Amino acid sequence: MDIGNILYQPFVSPEDILYQYDEILLGNRTNCSTLISAKESGNKYTDAILRYCFDKFLCWTPQDIVNGLTKEIVGQFKLAPFIEKRIPRPSEFDEWEYQYVGWYLYPDTYTLSNDERIIKVYMEVVDGKRKRFPKSFFDENAGEHRAFVCFRVMSNEFIQPTSIKQLYEIFGDEQGGRRLLSKYKLIVPVRSIFGTPLDYLHATLEDEWNEDDDLYDKHLEQAQLRAGKQKGSCKDDNEEDEDPDMDDDGVNDDSEDEDELNEDEDGDEDGFDEDFSYGEPDYDGDDYGEADEEDSDDFMTWI
Repeated sequence: MDIGNILYQPFVSPEDILYQYDEILLGNRTNCSTLISAKESGNKYTDAILRYCFDKFLCWTPQDIVNGLTKEIVGQFKLAPFIEKRIPRPSEFDEWEYQYVGWYLYPDTYTLSNDERIIKVYMEVVDGKRKRFPKSFFDENAGEHRAFVCFRVMSNEFIQPTSIKQLYEIFGDEQGGRRLLSKYKLIVPVRSIFGTPLDYLHATLEDEWNEDDDLYDKHLEQAQLRAGKQKGSCKDDNEEDEDPDMDDDGVNDDSEDEDELNEDEDGDEDGFDEDFSYGEPDYDGDDYGEADEEDSDDFMTWI
């Protein structure tokens, strides 16, 4: 590829662009000229510098960039400003992952579909190769789609139910559903998006199955009845107790700080456990009951 033809500009020559980068590597300057980093023209200069580094200093092929670029190499060759300010990082990557740089520079190396990338990240979390999901993995509409894909993988790979009815029985149990989702590393979407395991299941299925609304309504009603009974029991036990922290006006003097109320149960405001390690719950994942024959046909085709 002829860098001169790609980068011709009346103000900055291709040689000057690469010379400035050489000077940065030698420690003779801290950054490139403002023209090279300008929003209007910076991308093509950045691309040229990155290709220059990978070709001249590392002797890498495009696939080598995809497979081998690490935080240490980015630091050693002082590439962070050119990557982090110019190349959008996909949400499924953490700040220390740079596979997408090779994809950006050489689109032909991009061989995974969007869902395949999601599945890859999820399985790495389940297998312990990642401590947690990337911070914005479950954000916005794209994050909701990722949650759906992960749920389908969990269901097909680990739970392996034989009917939709069976799934509603599993996740209609609030405590049991949460334990199962924790075991398979999907409690974060429940907390940050869906609220309950039952709603997570229903949202995942609603675009693909037409017959599950009755099942959802049935299990939602049962969950509400259970919650009502538990609430009533607690009220009976405590209605004679007087709260020592209450004033005459009914205000609790020891109310928690607003920031504490906004924290999630793991103490992280973003809803992501830093180590994302939930351990193995005491839950028998095989005890799901018998499936109805009419519900089991072609079930495993839904992923």
